[in-house]
Amino acid sequence: MVSFPPLVLLTISSLLPKVWNKRLIDMNATDLTDEDIKWSDYVLINAKIIQAKSANKIIERCKTLNAKTIACGPLFTSNDEYYKNVDHLVYDEAEITLPQFLNDLSEGNTKQKYTSKTYSNITPAY
Repeated sequence: MVSFPPLVLLTISSLLPKVWNKRLIDMNATDLTDEDIKWSDYVLINAKIIQAKSANKIIERCKTLNAKTIACGPLFTSNDEYYKNVDHLVYDEAEITLPQFLNDLSEGNTKQKYTSKTYSNITPAY
């Protein structure tokens, strides 16, 4: 049992198209199986720098199983020169860059890196 659920992945999941079948694997609570990877059209990985070893193993497994990868989070943002083997890197504010990726994906015209100098509005509504 973990103290903190993967809220970032839950948030990102809510930004993905409703028609997509999604599966969230919290590797603090369960193992990621080859069947999970094979089931996926894309494996989205979010990782902090301390999780680099685990993330690298997942990326290697995905490549071996011919699964496309999407990576986001501090590990990839601060070390992108090491992640040229990731199919798509989504940086900065997911609320801004993820829709850019999804639009390109729907048009069949994706690129490896998605970034923005714009920030999400986090001003309180009260």
